[in-house]
Amino acid sequence: MNERIKEIRKYFKMTQVKFARSISIAQNTLSQYEKGISTPLDAIIASICKVYNVDEHWLRTGEGEMFVNKEKKELLADFFADVLADNESFKLQLLSAIATFDADDWAALEKITKKIVKESEARAKFTQEEKDHE
Repeated sequence: MNERIKEIRKYFKMTQVKFARSISIAQNTLSQYEKGISTPLDAIIASICKVYNVDEHWLRTGEGEMFVNKEKKELLADFFADVLADNESFKLQLLSAIATFDADDWAALEKITKKIVKESEARAKFTQEEKDHE
C-alpha cells in the first residue's frame, strides 16, 4: 500500500506536507506510510479515498482501477454535501456569493478563471523546464 499512497500523491503533484494536511495527518506520518514503516489506520485510508476519489480496494490491494468512476453530478453532489455540512467554511461563503451571479458575473468569472489556468500552466511548464535542465 505504501507505493500506492505515494503514487496518489505524485499523481496530484503534491508535496508530502500538502498531501498530509489534506488528510489531517503529520508529514512524518505520511513519510512512514510511503516508506512502509507503518500502515495507515482504516480512518486514514477512508480519508484518502474520499478526498481523492480513490478506490479503496485498489489502495489496499493494487487490484482494479485507481479511481472510483463517478459521474460529474455525483461528484458535485458529494462536494456540495461537504460544503453544506460546514456552515463556517470559506467554500460555503464563496458558493453563496456565486449563487447570486447574473450573466455578466459569470462571464467575468470565466475570464478570470481562464487567466488563472493559463498562468498556472505557464508556471508549471517553466518549472518542468527548469527541472529538465538540472
